[in-house]
Amino acid sequence: MQDTDIYLVRHGQAQCNLGRIITGQTESALTDVGRDEARKLKEKMGRIHFDKVISSDLSRAVETAKVLAGMDAAIQQFPELRKRSFGRLEGQPDSVLKPLLDAHAQLRDLSPARKLLQIQKSLITCATGRGRQPSDRLFQNKGIR
Repeated sequence: MQDTDIYLVRHGQAQCNLGRIITGQTESALTDVGRDEARKLKEKMGRIHFDKVISSDLSRAVETAKVLAGMDAAIQQFPELRKRSFGRLEGQPDSVLKPLLDAHAQLRDLSPARKLLQIQKSLITCATGRGRQPSDRLFQNKGIR
């Protein structure tokens, strides 16, 4: 039985990284730095032959894969390999996550029900950019009192 080597590579720097913008499912092109990162990784990897190359279908991942495997390489693209979706947060500056992260730090001393309510409030604040009353729930609590 022959061994199989699997290489996992994250794409190089993309415009969204440079601008500190939240993306996951959103298209964002590689920067010149990202292309250079991919070329440097190719040099480090040497002359590795890839029997198969797969990638998400986002251009930043495909372009990185092409640099590593060769521009003529057949790259199988799968939308399922995209990063998680951040919903309404996609395209927003990462600073909108600060209220959620701050709230998370305060959760240690709360009961489970209070923690859930606090998380809901923080998610609503992040997703909408404004506070709402707990009665305007995006989530339903079932069995938690």
